[in-house]
Amino acid sequence: MDASEPLALHEGLFVQDELPTLLALIARDAASLCSAERGFVVLLRVDGLDLDGALASAHGGMTREDVAHDAPHALRALGRAQAWGETDAASGRSILCAPFASVEDQRGAIVLERSRGRTPFDERSVRRAGQLASQVGIAVRVTQRLEELRARCERLASASTDPDAPRPVRKLEDLEREAILHALEATGNDKRRTADLLGISRAKVYQRLKSWGLS
Repeated sequence: MDASEPLALHEGLFVQDELPTLLALIARDAASLCSAERGFVVLLRVDGLDLDGALASAHGGMTREDVAHDAPHALRALGRAQAWGETDAASGRSILCAPFASVEDQRGAIVLERSRGRTPFDERSVRRAGQLASQVGIAVRVTQRLEELRARCERLASASTDPDAPRPVRKLEDLEREAILHALEATGNDKRRTADLLGISRAKVYQRLKSWGLS
């Protein structure tokens, strides 16, 4: 695999505007990156792991039973807070799990499989999955913010009962400010990564922050 490929995969995570699409992309790219046959991404909710969402993201023909069987591995990965691999005693499959977390403690895990008889995941694969997971938490939160913004706009648009009444329109400057501040929060105030996420120059980020008195 070319050294530039992981970077290209990471960039692709930040152009999604729907969470299910993002999670399916992560599962597919993680499987490719680590030479896995199957995999899924699962988020931790207040009431436990989101197995329905994990099944929707599944890559390689995984069934609900497969996802449920691997769920304990995901929980263990979340408890360890680091990527790891092992051979599942019941199935003989090699399992690799890489946990991730966003800035607002949205937690989840990438789960990958290799079938019985194949070479188990090695340290290189575990390291690659961990590197990808470090970007996933940010991507998940950015996408969630986009969904929240879209839902807010839809609520504002539907709030008017008069079909002829002008809908509220926000200034472009306000939307730009909100996008930059959200991206800064998601990247831990890393201005270079903020610029990369938004597809603008670092100079523009610094310029905008200075104009808002936030430099």
